[in-house]
Amino acid sequence: MKQSVAAVALSIILLVLIGSLQASAEDDQSCSNASLRGSYGFQISGSIPNVLAIGGIARVVFDGKGNFTQTDDVQISVSGQAPIVILDRPGTGTYTVNPDCTGSETLNEGGQVHHSRLVLVNHGKKIFDMSSDPGVVLTGVGEKQ
Repeated sequence: MKQSVAAVALSIILLVLIGSLQASAEDDQSCSNASLRGSYGFQISGSIPNVLAIGGIARVVFDGKGNFTQTDDVQISVSGQAPIVILDRPGTGTYTVNPDCTGSETLNEGGQVHHSRLVLVNHGKKIFDMSSDPGVVLTGVGEKQ
């Protein structure tokens, strides 16, 4: 009886050790531009303090080589005015992903250039980003479609 209890305990310990080794290996992911490939759905929200608020959604397609295209729908609320809705606004841009899964993006849309910082999570299945332009508070969360 003592031997079977010891065998079960040893089996459980081995399973826990193997599981922790696998989790450690998964945590040590390395990223590159190729980590972003395919289409992602984004939710966007933010503001320029005391000027306007913005919310919206976007579909972004990354090529795995540092380029992307996007189409977004946004609603912009300017202080004291009726909200503005812009649908199917196209944009193009470039991105760089570092080995630690952080990176940057530059988006060109409607004659404007926007810069942001990003971090990939869950092996590139999800993206968190934020504007890096001064005076703009804008964040987004994207998930692979």
